[in-house]
Amino acid sequence: SFLREAAYPQQVGNRNLMVENGIDISTEVENFVVELEQTAQTGILVSYDDILIGVLGVADPLKREASVVIEGLQKMGVIPVMVTGDNWRTARAVAKEVGIQDVRAEVMPAGKAEIVRSFQKDGSIVAMVGDGINDSPALAAADVGMAIGAGTDVAIEAANFVLMRNNLEDVITAIHLSRKTFSRIRLN
Repeated sequence: SFLREAAYPQQVGNRNLMVENGIDISTEVENFVVELEQTAQTGILVSYDDILIGVLGVADPLKREASVVIEGLQKMGVIPVMVTGDNWRTARAVAKEVGIQDVRAEVMPAGKAEIVRSFQKDGSIVAMVGDGINDSPALAAADVGMAIGAGTDVAIEAANFVLMRNNLEDVITAIHLSRKTFSRIRLN
């Protein structure tokens, strides 16, 4: 019960959380966080007793085949768009690394679905590839939702297709197979 009564004024989160709670972020720390973001890492700040005491750089490892898949999709006439909850600097760094031109960052889960719907309103057929709970609304809203098999159950439930292997190259295989199947149906 002592632990419950004791107050531990510690916080772990992004820059916005610290600012909202009146935690001062020095220019040196801000510059360090910007450096992290420019190298495709997200800066996580840690405070204790209203004093910033640390910064961690966290990154999802980029799948080794990502840039090859993006190039393959572009050759197939598919326009890749990155929609992420990450901050703009991190998103731009990752997009540049894999060759994606159109980036939407700092997007909440419902916002991802809204972006899908905005492309559909323009007449585009939208395929969404995702693996997390945050991707579920967009997977459900897309014309074709593809969940990565190693993803969350919620994402898998929301998708039309489940790519069984944790390999992005299966996205190209699925599109190619679908196009061949429809071509054969029309031919018959």
